[in-house]
Amino acid sequence: GLCDATQIPPQTPTLKQKAVLATENPVLLQNLSLLGVDLSKARRRQPGVLRKRLTNEKGVAAFLRAKGASPRIIAGIFSRYPRSITRTADHLEQRWALWRRCLHRLLTAVPRAFSNSVELNRQMLELLEDVGAELGLSAEGEPDGSRQTPVQFAVAVMRRNAYVLATSTKRVRGNVTALRELLELSDAELLALLQGPGAEILDLSNTYLAVNFESLRRKMESLGCERGEVKRLVLAVPMLMFTGRGNLSTKLDCLLQGGVTVQQVLERPKVLYYSTQNIAARMAELRRVGYDFGKHGIGVFDTSRKRFDARMAKLTSAAARRQEDEL
Repeated sequence: GLCDATQIPPQTPTLKQKAVLATENPVLLQNLSLLGVDLSKARRRQPGVLRKRLTNEKGVAAFLRAKGASPRIIAGIFSRYPRSITRTADHLEQRWALWRRCLHRLLTAVPRAFSNSVELNRQMLELLEDVGAELGLSAEGEPDGSRQTPVQFAVAVMRRNAYVLATSTKRVRGNVTALRELLELSDAELLALLQGPGAEILDLSNTYLAVNFESLRRKMESLGCERGEVKRLVLAVPMLMFTGRGNLSTKLDCLLQGGVTVQQVLERPKVLYYSTQNIAARMAELRRVGYDFGKHGIGVFDTSRKRFDARMAKLTSAAARRQEDEL
């Protein structure tokens, strides 16, 4: 039978574990417990921090509270990245100056960035500034604000995808290069992509990005698409690069088998954001009422559940009336 949790005896720490626990700083443990920190998680991630005699958990917590972080966020940061409690007041102020407007999102989305050294975050900021400059942005910008400076570009990318601060500069640089080469982009096209939703794929592994693009390219070309159409598809919905090979192919096959054309997918590519299960379920409902994709298009896929149900109610009523007329 199924095992009840009360039947499982508690695990007894090994001698090695007991020795490690005995060296931990009891005052630090008490302070962290009062802050709501998950000590077991902190111990798994960075056990050496809990043995330190000089830490700044109270100072870091006070700094974060002053910047608007809730107790839950503070406890989460300390639990996942305990090394952050060793940071000094000077270090924290430097970090604040570096992040500027990005702090709130970084704290909630990527607490690891708070534990990074100032130098690591500075390297990423400088890399993104370099990319902006390489793509034609100037330090002066435009008087009317219509064109960003490299610094503004870097901040915009980090705000769009804070996870780049938990990513190596090598990976981000590799993805920038890969996007240019795979999509054959001009400076202006690459800049527009990175300033928009393209920023959200910069933290992908270089291999994953390349493999997924090649899979998409082969699939679309097998359906008669030209390379330029594949390029436009990725520029329109770069998040497709998160979709694995088999998953994307299955989605396309489901749509095509249901009567949707490739051209319709190219015109409304956001349909590929939805899961295969969602697409298949809606396809079945639409088929039941004789929905004509050629006549009505595929916008019906790109709607909320509430709006889709309302549309289906009208279509079902119309189908019932047609059946009555035929009788």
